[in-house]
Parts: sequence; structure tokens; C-alpha cells
Amino acid sequence: MASARSSRAILRKYSKGNLFFKLLLICAFLAGGIWVRLNFLEAIWVNTHDIYPFAQNQSIVWFHKGNNAKKSITNGDVVLFSDPKANSMIRVVAANSGQTLEVKKGATLTNQNFSLELQEDSWFLTDLNLKIPQKGDIWQWKQLELWEFDLAYKIFKQQKPTDSISLKLELLINGNLVDLNKVGSVQMYNLPISATDLVHANWQELYIAQLQLKLADPVARQVQFRRSLWQNDKEITQIIFDDDYFWLSCTKALNCSDSRDFGLIGMKNIKGKAGQHSLKLFLNK
Repeated sequence: MASARSSRAILRKYSKGNLFFKLLLICAFLAGGIWVRLNFLEAIWVNTHDIYPFAQNQSIVWFHKGNNAKKSITNGDVVLFSDPKANSMIRVVAANSGQTLEVKKGATLTNQNFSLELQEDSWFLTDLNLKIPQKGDIWQWKQLELWEFDLAYKIFKQQKPTDSISLKLELLINGNLVDLNKVGSVQMYNLPISATDLVHANWQELYIAQLQLKLADPVARQVQFRRSLWQNDKEITQIIFDDDYFWLSCTKALNCSDSRDFGLIGMKNIKGKAGQHSLKLFLNK
């Protein structure tokens, strides 16, 4: 009798129904874990010094991914996001939408009560103010500073990735338009570059060219390059921002990609915000 009961127990244990139920539980557990990771909580292993001391090398940081967490993002928070090439990264929020990021002495980022000291960096050639757009803002292209134009143009190309857009470059000296063909060349990377070839130059290159042209012309009080956007021979006069944007920063200047490289990051690309308690839980080697 005992042998028969044992046999029946073994049969029940390994029956198709029992195995299916266990398999169903395992699948439900895995699906639940994936759902939590995609929607609420994700652990990221940090193996870089890019944002030290906000997150240490060889540490785990937990990111809250709910809408409430993302809506509460403020300066100094560490966020998980995807850059325009869909690479997942973590960086420090240096400025929120609607704020102005002040850059002093080449690498000091200041915004309200938040300040971040970077190593000396060639991206910031001069003291400048970076306006961070928010959803619904409208910027007029011809009213933008060189650096604002670059940041806005990156966003514009993301908004209209398939549109054929061309750039035009104008030069104003003392407020008057000057024929670029009559300007000659400037020195860039130890090579002579024609002013007409600067249409696709970044803001740093145009800034350097402005300084050279001003030094070369004794009567030039103000030298300004101005860019415009065109599509099918029609000028595009403005950009309307369709998202709230952030300036995301490394805490070092060299060999670290941040908003200096990929531009401003929209809220739709933010995946989560690090919990403050998780930044203190380090697994040091």
C-alpha cells in the first residue's frame, strides 16, 4: 500500500498538469520582473568615473521609472536616458527646461542653487548663457546666439529627420551685410578656410572666425555670423519645441560624452531618476 501511495504521489508530482502549473508560475514571475524593470525600477551597474561623486565607480544605482519620479527631476539629479543614437547613459542634470545655464571661465556650470565644476574644456570658448527650452517655446532662428543655434538645430533635425533642409550663412560687420566671397579666408586647424565654406561649421569655429575677422579689420566694431534654415527655397523662420529639455552633464570634461556632444535631451528620452538612497549604496572593489 505504501508503495502504491508513493507511486501515485510521484505521478502527481510529475504529471503534465503539475509541470504546466509550475511553468506558468515561472513565466508569470519572469514577466512580472520584466514589467517592473520596464515601468518602475531598474538597477544599473556603474563602471566609470564619468559622474563621480554623484555615482561612484563599481557601484549599483537604482532608477525609479514612474511618471511621478520623472516629473520631480531637478538640478543635481542623476538620470537614466537614451541619447539620439539610442545609447543608454546616466548623467547629472545641470539645468531643467525653462532655466538658464550660466557658463563661466570655460568650465563652471551654474544654475540657480546648483553649481558644477568641470575640467577646463574647449567646448566652452567663452562665458555664455544657455537657455533650456520647454515645451511650447518658440525660438526665432535669426535671433539665436551661435551656441543656441547649434543646440536648436540638433533638436530640429530630430523633429524632422526626413526633411531636406539646407543652411545659409550671412556675415554682418557693424550691422551691415557683407559678401562672403569678398572676405577671403580664416585660419582653422592651421589651414586657410574660405568664409563661404563655414556654412556647416559649429559654433566654436564660427566664434573663432568672428574674432579673426574683427582683428583683421581695424574699423570692425562688431562681426557676426548669422545662419538661416531653408527648405525648397523657403526660409524656416522659427522652431517650436515639442518637449521639455535638459542639459545633462558629466562631472569631468575630457573623454566623456554629454550635452556638449549630443545636445539637449527631451523628457521623452528620460527613462528614470536615481533614488537618492541608492547613490549611497556602493559595492566597491
